[in-house]
Amino acid sequence: MQDRRDRDLLADWLASFPRYEVDTATEPAEMPAEYDVCILDTATFDAVRETLRERRERSDAVFLPTLLTVPDATEEETREYLEEADDSLLDDVVGLPMAQALLRRRIENLLRARRSALTLAERKHQYRQLIELTPEPMLLVDEGTIVYANKAASDLFDRSQPLDIEGTALGEFVDEDGAETLDDVLAAIGDGDDPRNAEFVELPMVSAANRDLYVAVAGVQVVYEGRRMSQLIVRDLTLEQQRKERLNLFGRAMEAAAQGITIADARQDDHPLIYANRGFERITGYPMSDTLGRNCRFLQGRNTDEETVAKIRDAIDREVPVSVDILNYRRDGTPFWNRLDVVPVENETGAVTHFLGFQRDVTEQKEREQQLSVMNRVLRHNLRNKMNVIQVYAEQLREQQETAEVAESIATAAEELLTISEQIRKFDSIVAADERDLETLDLVAMIDRGVTALEARSAESDIRLSMPDEAPIEAHETLEPALTDLITLTESLEGPALTIDVAVEPATAVLTVTDRAGALDRNDLEVVDSETETQLEHLETLELWLVRWAVTESHGDLDIDLAGGDPVITMRFRRADAVAE
Repeated sequence: MQDRRDRDLLADWLASFPRYEVDTATEPAEMPAEYDVCILDTATFDAVRETLRERRERSDAVFLPTLLTVPDATEEETREYLEEADDSLLDDVVGLPMAQALLRRRIENLLRARRSALTLAERKHQYRQLIELTPEPMLLVDEGTIVYANKAASDLFDRSQPLDIEGTALGEFVDEDGAETLDDVLAAIGDGDDPRNAEFVELPMVSAANRDLYVAVAGVQVVYEGRRMSQLIVRDLTLEQQRKERLNLFGRAMEAAAQGITIADARQDDHPLIYANRGFERITGYPMSDTLGRNCRFLQGRNTDEETVAKIRDAIDREVPVSVDILNYRRDGTPFWNRLDVVPVENETGAVTHFLGFQRDVTEQKEREQQLSVMNRVLRHNLRNKMNVIQVYAEQLREQQETAEVAESIATAAEELLTISEQIRKFDSIVAADERDLETLDLVAMIDRGVTALEARSAESDIRLSMPDEAPIEAHETLEPALTDLITLTESLEGPALTIDVAVEPATAVLTVTDRAGALDRNDLEVVDSETETQLEHLETLELWLVRWAVTESHGDLDIDLAGGDPVITMRFRRADAVAE
């Protein structure tokens, strides 16, 4: 107020009350930064208008009252002045002189409103702090519009800051499938007597980045800035829903699987089964009601091999995977060969909680293998006996000059037939081969032995080797004789001319064989490379098929390059030391 008698009287009078602290000023720059009520007169109002506006803006929406005094004005004149001024900076106008009790009551009314505003602002601040500390996304919604969101909510809906989501219609984050459900949730919140307003309701939503969300929403009514609004808690169930969908998919896949699948609880005594699929019921004949709660050993019978059982028991005790072929018995007592795989399942801490079992009926395969094995032994036995007879007669013919040449041809053919017999034995081993037959073999050592055998047969040889000291690989036992046969095939009339390289890569070992003498038949190589024989295109020798199949059974790859001048055969094998890592 201007430095006049009215200001002095008013200041002295207000200062006489112990609850009031009074500051006086006449210039805008002298106005204090903090105050509860600003009392001014008409003479200074225009001068401090902008300062008042700046103070109000700085107060962050907290009520900052202003009382205008009009000298020598009646109550009616002050009301007219307030109406004519129509200024948002004025909260009350009084005419002076005025009865002290009335004036104090007007001032107290403004102070009371100020204290209420401060209390509300403090509660609002505390509310926001509490909401920000809440890890779950929270929204304040007023008539469908988001008026406040915490950081967790802005992150969930792919907005960088909470301010980026405030003022947005909540419906923008709901697709057609979830719109009706969300309307029901908001309606239930509006009905304070409805118990559903505190229950979580699941519905699909979508983020600002069009990312599909699956959430659970619950809400209550709150009063915020003097208005009733809906406070929503939004729980992100997206990952849980995805896991649930995957589990449902896995469950359907397990039920539809042709092989038997079981789950045993490793945390209970004797590891009882807690799950068995329909494939297990079909293979064993045992329904789930006769399976659950029992150890899987009920499938064993009088001719089940004890060593195989001990191998399974030892693997379970050591909590390591195991794969065996075991003779089991169906519910009706008929035996069957079960190709069993048992895998331990760990929890987040690394403790084994369950064992997953896979059962496959390989009875027919076992019978075929047994029949082939018997047939192989019989054929090779009979073939060797007949070849021995032929060799005896050939030896007798050699003693006669006129039949010596014919006898030599007969003896050579007999030796070749015996060689074929040995190759048939190798084929039989490959037919019965299984992943469990893989072992660790040194590729360099196998090549060394094959080259040594070739050099012993051929006095003239040109073999160039480039190999490390060792190259351990995972391979089938037939790989070494197959590689030896391949190296032997490169022998020509002038002697073998070979380049052999072994390179060790991070996960594989690569063997490259280059036939520089042209001893390998290109037609045979083309047939093996295409993996198909026809009546017009077939191998003259079985060794190349043996090589391909041995590489395949070793989980390796074989490639034949005939584009250049010399045939190049490249084989890749899995490193044994890399697998161990």
